[in-house]
Amino acid sequence: MKYLSLITLGIVLFMSANLLAVIEVYNEPPVEDAYVDSVDTGVTFNSDVLHIQGVSGDGFEDIESKQRSFLKFDVSSLAEKTILSVEIGVYVSDFFEYNTPSIQLTYLEDDSWSEGIGSPVNNDGINWGDLPLPGSSIFIGESEQVDENRYYSRILYIKDSINFTDWYDDHLAGDGFASYMLTIGDENDISYAYFPSTNAADNKPYLKIEYIPEPASMILLGLGAVLIRKRRGIRH
Repeated sequence: MKYLSLITLGIVLFMSANLLAVIEVYNEPPVEDAYVDSVDTGVTFNSDVLHIQGVSGDGFEDIESKQRSFLKFDVSSLAEKTILSVEIGVYVSDFFEYNTPSIQLTYLEDDSWSEGIGSPVNNDGINWGDLPLPGSSIFIGESEQVDENRYYSRILYIKDSINFTDWYDDHLAGDGFASYMLTIGDENDISYAYFPSTNAADNKPYLKIEYIPEPASMILLGLGAVLIRKRRGIRH
């Protein structure tokens, strides 16, 4: 019994030491994305570039409307996984040089919206007049001047630490999609930012999720349970 317990302990330690080896990564662009406009309220903009924009008064130069962007990711393949961390990022390709934008990311409770059919515009997708119900919000990016084009990213979830949204209940146990709305931090400010969509060739938005395949974690837990039982048997 003693030797069996030691062997089991060795296996558990080996599995623990190599747990990082079974960590897998989901790193995908949106399956759908689009932006909407407060002036063209019935139009869906589905092109290579996504827009967010704020406007004050009569606007400034060509800034005449508020614009919001939407991202939808398919996370259905992660329903039985142990999620370790979640990160989202967008690549800012252009911005208002007089007022560096802060970007607000809002979790959407309703994933039923669509980017519609047809590009760069169509009339059968999400639009300003029919927006999904928003949930929690968080800021991404940085407040200082953007010196060069780069990704704005934000950690949304770290297991047992950061929890912007409950990933299992809000995304995985539901319909298997994660949807977000991006806006200028203060839509009453004159500011804008543009970034490539999933239709672009490079620098697409991404959702990066680190996870452990459930079978690997269950083996580890099972071996641990065996060890506990054997050690209790030795005490008797």
